[in-house]
Order: sequence, then C-alpha cells, then structure tokens
Amino acid sequence: MSACLSKEGVAIVVPYRNREEQLRVFIKEIVPFLQRQNISFHIFIIEQSQKAGFNRAKLFNIGYKESKSVGNFSCFIFHDVDLIPTSPDNYYCCASNPKHMSVGNEKFNFNLPYGDYVGGVLAMTTESFLKTNGFSNAYFGWGGEDDEMNVRIKSAGLKTVRPSVIVGRNKALRHVQAVAGKDGLKLVETAKQRITSDGINTLNYALLAKNTDGLTTHIKADINAGLIPRAGNFLYLIFSIVMIFI
Repeated sequence: MSACLSKEGVAIVVPYRNREEQLRVFIKEIVPFLQRQNISFHIFIIEQSQKAGFNRAKLFNIGYKESKSVGNFSCFIFHDVDLIPTSPDNYYCCASNPKHMSVGNEKFNFNLPYGDYVGGVLAMTTESFLKTNGFSNAYFGWGGEDDEMNVRIKSAGLKTVRPSVIVGRNKALRHVQAVAGKDGLKLVETAKQRITSDGINTLNYALLAKNTDGLTTHIKADINAGLIPRAGNFLYLIFSIVMIFI
C-alpha cells in the first residue's frame, strides 16, 4: 500500500438519511479512533432532505464542496455511516492514488465482493477527486455509483490501492437495506461518456441547514434544487420530471 501523503486536513464525508442510531454509534466510535491516530480531521454529515431515492454519490459531492467553507482539506474520505474500522493500522489519510479502505467488510464476510469494488470507505486527494470530476450525480437509490467511480478512477489514469484485508477490516452496523435504484446498471454502461458532463462541475443543490459543533458539521441539502437540463445531459431532465410525481 502507498504511504500517506499527509496527516493534515482530512475531511470525513458521510452521506446520511434516517439512520439516527447508526449515526450516533458511528460518531461515538470514529472520533476517538481518529484522535488516536493524531490527525487533523473534521467530519461532515451530509443529510438528504427528500423522501425520494437516496443519492449517496451526490451527497459526497456536496460534502466536498461545502467543506471548503469550513477549512482547508487536502484529503477526503468518503465514508458510509454503517462502517466502523477495527484496525489501528488503517490510517485515515490519503495516498497519491485513491485508497479503498474498507477491504475486509463484515457485510461481505470480511472480503471484497469483487475485485474492482471501491464502495464503503474511499480516500481521495483533492487532485485525484478533481481528475475524476467527483462522483456522478445521477444515481438515485442503492447501487451503481461505486462502480461508476471505479470507471472514473481508471479513466483518469489512476489506480486504486488497498491495505490488507486484516488492516482494512470494518464491522458493519445493522440496518434495513436501502431500495435499489432502477437505472444503476444502465448508468454504469455510459459512465465513460458522462465523466465530463456529470459530476462536481455540474453539481446543483440547495443548502437548507449547516451547523458546526466541534469536530462535526451537519449539513442538510435539497439535492433536487436547480436540476436544469444541460446540453448532452438529458438525464437531469428525466430525473426532474420523475421527482415531481414521487
């Protein structure tokens, strides 16, 4: 595994909705874990306001953008709320390439579900994140967005690095599985074509609330606000119409 570039300015970005118990346990566990690593960090909880399909990837993009008004972060760790690291050697910092940190995931019997999987916990420098144009904004519902990020990483000439299964072991907090998205597989098929037209450079949302308390900032966002059709990105129009009738 590549060595850490820096232990300074680490933003932990956590997408969230309706998982109060998991969030409480996550904060209780992750804060002392990170403090023991003696890193400068801040946790961003990004909450989606709508009852429509959960858009995990877009919340990651919002967390990246909103972090800029809180501090100067050079490393971003995109982190599911239901995963807790167990090894003190799983250092929460970035490498020159994207680093997939939840290799030994309890949800998958402490293994990778498949070789290119980058879901769960993914660390990226600002430079790497911008090379991929961030995450896609198009994935409503569970599944597909991580596979697209894998495509984006490879298309940017980057390579995913990982700790060992033992070092990257994570326990999983129990919760009800999210509803799967209907278009995830189709979207992944067009991932390469949408990299420049769907991502951090086309991010639209409305900030509803932003509260900082010590080491955490809780953000609530309307992710459907400002969804305007763009040339070559007809998906935005389709999603806007669908959301009106949900």
